[in-house]
Amino acid sequence: MAFLRFILIFFLVLYILRIVTQFIFKRYLKKIQKQFDQQQEFYKHQNSKEGDVIIEKTEQSTKKVSKNDGEYVDYEEIK
Repeated sequence: MAFLRFILIFFLVLYILRIVTQFIFKRYLKKIQKQFDQQQEFYKHQNSKEGDVIIEKTEQSTKKVSKNDGEYVDYEEIK
């Protein structure tokens, strides 16, 4: 009986260690990825010459009009 209890506890500890190490490893990889992205941005701006045009993409904005507000019509002002 003691042997079965030892085996059960052993596998339970291994399972918990597996989950904890996966969590730590994922956080470590995200940190490394963030540092790499920051380095790339730094070198991208450092290697540009004066007068070069750098186009940086930003997040696309979505229209903030709900379907309950009625019909939305784009218009141009004519003078």
